Amino acid sequence: MFKSDVTEKSEVSIHIGKHRRPENETDLGYYLAGLIEGGGSSNGEQGFEMVFHEFDAANAYYIKNIIGYGSVSKIKGKKAVKLSIFHRKGVEKV
Repeated sequence: MFKSDVTEKSEVSIHIGKHRRPENETDLGYYLAGLIEGGGSSNGEQGFEMVFHEFDAANAYYIKNIIGYGSVSKIKGKKAVKLSIFHRKGVEKV
């Protein structure tokens, strides 16, 4: 073991927000681009779908609320939810 010069225990929270949600439309664009690059899919102008682990369902609902269109559904037999956006205005916004 190494001897430490620190005598007092520091208070460090492991719950510090490392990931901020977008604050404006430009940030939202970068946020969505990163998510899409990481695993989203688009079938042209018809629609957009993205799958999230069930622990990240809040992010799916967050995006749905920001876009103003879409639906979030549980994927049967998987620990995942799917965000689907098929409304033309919603797809344009994505």
